[in-house]
Formats: sequence, structure tokens, C-alpha cells
Amino acid sequence: MTTQQRGPRKRALLVGINQYPTAPLKGCVNDALMMGNMLITHFGFTPGPDMRLLVDQRATKAAILKRLEWLVDGARAGDVLVFHYSGHGTQVPDRNGDELDHVDECLVPFDHDWDNPLLDDDLGNIIRMVPDGVNLTIILDCCHSGTGTKEFGPKIPATKKRLLPPPDIRFRAVGGITIEDGFSADSVTMTSYRNLNVRHFGRSVEEQCGILITGCRDNQLSNDAFIDGDYHGALTYALFQSLEAHGAGQSYTNWHRSAAALIPSYQIRDQDPQLECAGDLANWGLFSTQPAFVAPAGRRLETGRTHVVYVHGICEHKAGYSNGWWRAMRPYTPDIPADNRHEVLWSDIVSPAARGFISSQDESDVKKMITDTLHDRAVRAAMDEAPGAEDGYSPNSGGTRAVLGIPGIDCIDDFMKYLLISNIRQQVIDSFTEVVEPLIQKGHRLEIISHSWGTVIAYEALHLLAENDRIPKYAVHNLFTVGSALSIGAVRRRLIEQAEDGKKPRCVEQWINLDAKNDIVGGPLKNIPFEVDSEYLNLNAVGCWPPLLNWACTHSSYFHRDNKTVQRDIFAKHINDDPFAP
Repeated sequence: MTTQQRGPRKRALLVGINQYPTAPLKGCVNDALMMGNMLITHFGFTPGPDMRLLVDQRATKAAILKRLEWLVDGARAGDVLVFHYSGHGTQVPDRNGDELDHVDECLVPFDHDWDNPLLDDDLGNIIRMVPDGVNLTIILDCCHSGTGTKEFGPKIPATKKRLLPPPDIRFRAVGGITIEDGFSADSVTMTSYRNLNVRHFGRSVEEQCGILITGCRDNQLSNDAFIDGDYHGALTYALFQSLEAHGAGQSYTNWHRSAAALIPSYQIRDQDPQLECAGDLANWGLFSTQPAFVAPAGRRLETGRTHVVYVHGICEHKAGYSNGWWRAMRPYTPDIPADNRHEVLWSDIVSPAARGFISSQDESDVKKMITDTLHDRAVRAAMDEAPGAEDGYSPNSGGTRAVLGIPGIDCIDDFMKYLLISNIRQQVIDSFTEVVEPLIQKGHRLEIISHSWGTVIAYEALHLLAENDRIPKYAVHNLFTVGSALSIGAVRRRLIEQAEDGKKPRCVEQWINLDAKNDIVGGPLKNIPFEVDSEYLNLNAVGCWPPLLNWACTHSSYFHRDNKTVQRDIFAKHINDDPFAP
């Protein structure tokens, strides 16, 4: 695939070195693994060829530089590139001709050579061609100070992540050296050496409009410390804890600030992580190329009384099915308490044991109409994406249904029971009402996010709740119908009487409909015949590759953790906005 054909790419190089030949560390490999897990869990990075890990003996200078070249190769606007290093850092003297000019900070690979160190110039030569619009984030959990060891918190097993140059290297820098009392010859320090200007490792990152997070100031020491039962770099662990506490939607400024505030809680003194970048990059969202989400000014959202209710589609669902959905949205609605999330569970009412049982000719006919509609949509989508019978997508080609993998096709019988058996329909609607009505009676304001076939249940149940002013007008702030089966004609024709005209339930302020491109279950609803207020169509199926013939993934792509268009720009925007505010 050429760079012109691919979408935005996320790549990461993670380096952790514990087993140095001298001065080993203990938490650096943990740091590299922890950072990798953070990127995968919270930011949509994918394990595999776009994430590289170098640890211990494999983390040589040549290997690090080779992987850095891989990291930036073919980068283009919209890409996110991450280099995380946990290990020793140091300083080496640099001469301009015969005069000492400054000292250079450098990283310490496993095979570190004082006469051929890994300098910022090496990094700069590699990254200088990274174009604008790329998020290049470099996190250095190390220190480069050439001063003596500083005392840290009492009884905390910790090691300073800096390596001092041997005396002969420092002797090249100045004419005389002193050995301070209480230190071995390996800890030689020089006043004149300390007073030299320092050229920072990472300077080239700032020049290239990148984002640099370092473990400490240039005159401080980063710590490899025993925290929460294991060894970690203090910076990496603080970044992890900040992410867990404040979510993935924060800006680099907030991430750095909250992480720095955690360092003293590890009983570590005088370590102040630094954030350095140009322009407004500090306000970008983490590992994103867009500004971090900020709730609209003047909003009237009362987060304490705002509750989110999820409604699932067909096939078996168990308690906790919305955990991933909630995690994907929470960075953009951080003020809504976790306890204010609720689930409607109804799949147990339409017993899986009864799947495949057809109770009547009517049920058989309705099922055929629905499955034929889904099949025809899938074929049309495939033809649009890859036209031509030679590609095997002809509506008459054999085996098309199996290849297309229509989402929920094996569970259609469940929904037939809902549509055609009145007592089952009532039980399912009751399962919705039992969650929603008590919240409204307590004065809470609801955000209902319904998916797939569950949108039919939410729509009908809200109409019944609104009858005879059973619940107040606009008690539901937003009704989201996501990949809605209401778009299927055979379903619309069998709605309950109260809902068949397509009117918005009177208890709903705003009805928002979402449909991803090639989601064969969902579709447009507005004015056909539904009274939808806002509609978002042809949304990208985030996290699905290839999108063609991947209908099940497309149908669930709205809730992918990296789908900021849905989670941030649609869900959070409408939840935080109040269209009726004065």
C-alpha cells in the first residue's frame, strides 16, 4: 500500500534498558511495556508491525537509530509517532575546535560508547523530514545531569537514571578535576564542568514542531523507583496514573501537570518533569493531531444529575457490555460520574435456546423480508466499493451471504419474537422502563445511547413512557440511535401504534441519528418518516480494515475507542450542549 492510499498511521518505538553492563536499572522494561499498553488500550495503537520494542541487549545504538528511521519513514500529515525511552542518560563534553563549547546530553544505549554517544544530532538527522501535521511525541524517562547524586525520599529503593562520564572523558573538558569527599573516582565532578551550557537531547524535536516530555529538569535526576509493588520510572508511572485518573481526552499540558503533581507521592524529591513544544501543540489531545476537547463555554449541563443509559442490539449481551462504549466516551464527558452509567439488558428475554424456532408463517415472512433487505444492502455496498462482476460481488454470485457476514444474522429470530409476540415485546419494553423511569422520577436528565435493533426498543418504550404525561417533557436530553434498524422497512411497518407515525417521543429534547458508511443495518431516518433533529451519515468505520465486506465491524465501529468523530464530536458535543439554554 502506498502512503497515498493509506489512512492516518500510528507508530511507536519503545525502548527499555535494565541490564546495562554497569549500573543496571530495574524498572525500565516495565516502563516500555506499560507505555505500550497505554497506547494500545487508550489511543488505538495496534499491536504488530506498527509497534516496535527494544529491551536490554537488543537496544544498541545502531538498533535504536534503525528503528527511529523506521518510525518516521513515509510519515505524512495526520500520523501519530511515539518514541518512548526509559534508561540511563548522561552528558558528554563537546568541543568546537580546541575550545570547550558546551556539553551534550545523550541517551545511553546498551552498548554505549563514550567516544561515540547517541546524541541529539543523531535524532535530528532522522526526524528533520517529518512533515507538518504529524504528532511526533518523544518521552524520555531518564536524566542527563552531570552533578553528584542527590538524596531522595527515605527508605525508597530507587536508582538515579543517569550515568556519569568516566574521569578521562571529563578531563578532556577542563584542565583540572577534583574528587569530592565521600565519592569514588567514578563520581568525579568539576565546578567548571557544571557551569557549562547544556545542549538538550530533544532540542531537534522542538525544532521539528514535536512534543517532548522529559523526566526532570537538566539539573535534576530521574528515578527508577519501587512504586506500588514493582519497579518503574517515576515519570512513566505518573503518566500512567494520570491517564487512569483523568482519561485519554486531556491535553498534553494537563497530562504533564497532573503527572508532575504525583511525583512527590512516591516520596521522591526534586524531580520535575518537563514539557517542551512549539506553539499550541501543548493543547493538542494526547497522541492526536487535533486540540484536546474542551466543553463549550456557558453550557447548562448539570453533570451530577446527568445519567447515560445504553441499550444493546440483538444477540446475547451480558452485564458490562457497555464497558468499552463508556471508556471510549468518558474522556470527552469527564464530569459525568462513573456511577451515572446504566445498561438496559433484554437479550435474556428472547431466549437463545429458542433461536431458529419459527412460530408462524407471518414470522417466517417478516424474517425473510428483513434478511433480504440486509443482503441487498450488503451487495449494493460491495458493488459500490468494488464494481464489476469479475470481482465476485454480483448479487447472483453463489455464497454471497456467507462471505458478507451480515451482523446479527444468526439472531434475527430473537427480534422476530419482539416484533410479533406481544407478551415478549412488553417484557422487553419493561426491562427498558425499569431502568429509565426511576432515574427520571428522581429528577435526573438522561442521555440514551441505543444501538442497532435496540434503537427500536428505545424508540417504542419512550413513546409509551410519554403517554399521559407519565414522565415530563424533555426528561431525555438526547436520544441517540446508532446504526438503527428503524431504517428497515419491514421493521417500520410493525412498530406499535404510538410510534408508527415517526414522531419524536415528547419526552425527548433532541433525537440524533448516526450511520456509518456501509453499515447495512443502519441508515438515514430523518423525514422518512422520523422526526429526527440531527443526522450524521456516511461516518468512517474506525478500526475496521479492510472496510469492504467487514459489515459486523462497521456496525460496531461507532464505539471504537479511537472514533473521536462519534465519541467526541457527536456524543460529547450533544451531551454537553443545551439547545434550549437561554
